Amino acid sequence: MKLERVVRRIKKLMVFCRFRPIRVFCLHQISDFFDPVKCYEGDWVSTVVFKQTIESLKHSYRFISLTEAQHKLKTNVIRLKRYAVLTFDDGYASIVPSLQWLEHQGIPYALFVNAKYFDGVSFSPHILKNAKLHSNSIENQQLVKGLYLSINDIKERSYQYCQIGSHGFEHVDATLLPASGFIKQVEDNQSILLGFNGYIPFYAYTWGNHSFETDRILKEMDIVPVLMDGQMNYDNPNIIHRELFPSSVTD
Repeated sequence: MKLERVVRRIKKLMVFCRFRPIRVFCLHQISDFFDPVKCYEGDWVSTVVFKQTIESLKHSYRFISLTEAQHKLKTNVIRLKRYAVLTFDDGYASIVPSLQWLEHQGIPYALFVNAKYFDGVSFSPHILKNAKLHSNSIENQQLVKGLYLSINDIKERSYQYCQIGSHGFEHVDATLLPASGFIKQVEDNQSILLGFNGYIPFYAYTWGNHSFETDRILKEMDIVPVLMDGQMNYDNPNIIHRELFPSSVTD
């Protein structure tokens, strides 16, 4: 009987380890000071808090790339460690110093970008709406200057650590588009991102908004949907769940 109890406990432990979740964090803007014209307060993290949180997380988690995380979710292998992934949406230029710091620390990350904004002129309409709330006189050229990563910014990244995924050609709600419009968003962005060595076939929905139809389309295109629903990842490699980057660490 004692042996049977030991065996049962071992089996429970193995199941726990096998399904130990992988956490995927989402960030947007990181800088020393908050600029209300160019930043949403809910999307911004100070440089100091970011680095402190990463250092705290390193005590409990091993940071891995998004593709490595998907591989671990695919394979029937016991996960003895706790894993975490860093992702950045929208491709804001403010994150460059933090990306350099991550590379120096040997920590991988994924960027989800809108290729239309590489031109240094275009920008998401919701950015202008937010900016006007704080500075009604701001001009488009002032707003967009230094706002997004350029193609050179991305090419300068270390592809040992940096992966590039899609956020749509423009920052638009996928669920408000007809199927043909969504497919065009995916294809237009992909045609540019394929030129980067670090491209990965993952699509992060803007604002996390998705539907059965958009998920189906991505699946048919062999692209992995990436959500923003606050959930963790257990054993499904076909869709990635994300949560906001914590402002403090409690575990």
